[in-house]
Amino acid sequence: MLLDEKSFRTVKNTLSAIRGGPPSARLGEAIAVGWGFPNHAGLKAHLERVETGRALPEHHEPDAAALIARLEKFGIEEWTARDIAATFVALVSASSFWTGVDSHSDIMGARVIRNDLTSTTWQEAMKETFGLIQARLDVPWITVRVPHDSSERALPDFAEEIRLGDHVLNDDPTDGIIMSALETLEDEQDFKLLDLLEGIFVRAHPHFPSSWEDGVRIRIDAHGIKAQTLASDWSQKMDIWFATFDDEPIQRDLGPVGPAGWPPEIVEPPPSEPEMFWNLIDSTLSGADTKNEQLQALRALLEPLPDTQLKAFAADYRRAHDSLGTATIDLLVQLFTGGASDDRSDYVKDWIISRGRRVWEGVIGNPDGFVATLPDPDPEQEFDAFEFEEIAYVVREVYEDRHGTQLPWYDMDKDSTPWAKPSDPYIHLTMIQEDEIPKLLPQTWKWVAKAGYDLDTLINWEIVTPGSREELLLRFDLGLPVTLPDGRVLPGRGDRG
Repeated sequence: MLLDEKSFRTVKNTLSAIRGGPPSARLGEAIAVGWGFPNHAGLKAHLERVETGRALPEHHEPDAAALIARLEKFGIEEWTARDIAATFVALVSASSFWTGVDSHSDIMGARVIRNDLTSTTWQEAMKETFGLIQARLDVPWITVRVPHDSSERALPDFAEEIRLGDHVLNDDPTDGIIMSALETLEDEQDFKLLDLLEGIFVRAHPHFPSSWEDGVRIRIDAHGIKAQTLASDWSQKMDIWFATFDDEPIQRDLGPVGPAGWPPEIVEPPPSEPEMFWNLIDSTLSGADTKNEQLQALRALLEPLPDTQLKAFAADYRRAHDSLGTATIDLLVQLFTGGASDDRSDYVKDWIISRGRRVWEGVIGNPDGFVATLPDPDPEQEFDAFEFEEIAYVVREVYEDRHGTQLPWYDMDKDSTPWAKPSDPYIHLTMIQEDEIPKLLPQTWKWVAKAGYDLDTLINWEIVTPGSREELLLRFDLGLPVTLPDGRVLPGRGDRG
């Protein structure tokens, strides 16, 4: 963005719409500092030279740290200052900001807030409507996934993508109770959820960064309306808010990106306490009929625990998840997601852990026998019924609520009490030919096929057999050392400069 009077006014008007910010004069002073000027007078003098033709508009690199420091000097709350700075840098840097988010450590975890794109009346209407849905249906949020290449004139088919909490709504919903309650509320209040979501999409879509090519999730909750990328790269997951409903600190739900302590400390994981871990997980299964109820039960069990046990639980969750990282189990979860992304495969592993120790050990010991623990397949049930991403975040949320900072990250390579990882005959499974899957996971293949999942996405998988020429080539391409038949060891392709 070139700095002239018009761009300055655009930036200031956008930042003025953020709740909790400073008065106009002080905001102008902070923007000047963020643009590299000593004060507002210096910025004003520059703008006058540009307007009178004595200087050309120039690109000034934004300085988030300087902007935050000036706002905090004016008494602005820390995370409000970071939100203002994140929005400022996003406006000034445009597309380059979203392709290099992880280089902006001063604002990592903050929000890009575009309240200026919607009217106060519209925001209040959205807040009121969500409040009605939340109160009547007892759902904590509404989300909808949209593809990156959607356009205002070709709205995506939301009917397959709407979630109310853990309820997935589609044209033929499996949860008739929640759908019936929603329809009753829509009739009483004279609105349609689909129309509401389409209205949000029309306003938000032109402002989705081009780098969000993995798709976008729009979410409405008690704090406002936001959009976030579905990219597996966590550094991309700074979100854009199109409405903020309150001034309260928000619960950041972006995995490693948290409200304070960025980047988190990387430490050796604490000793394992497997009995405590599994007792807590297993206890949540009693009386919990929905995923939301299980989340609430787990939070209630974790909140009284001391920090040492919270940290042990978090490390053991990582151990439990990592133990599911064999090639055969990876293929198993790929079948349950129709060959979807690595993120969704991780969510299936989260769901397996949520089912308790017996199910987890069953998958570890006999991946193909896992389907024997499931009810008969229902062709009308979406495969995302076997995903449970949210349970992975509960312990971090409890810790962050208590301390306002993140749990440490754990360097599992330094784990003094690692959990045994099951042996697996395959070092790697990329894509596998369809006729090979029944040989490796015959029961799973029959179950998934009977469920009617679309298996066309599982093309071009290839099983790599130990000792085969294909394994040697794969190890070489992966950068792993290769031992030749004559005993010579070659460095992998990735080891060569």
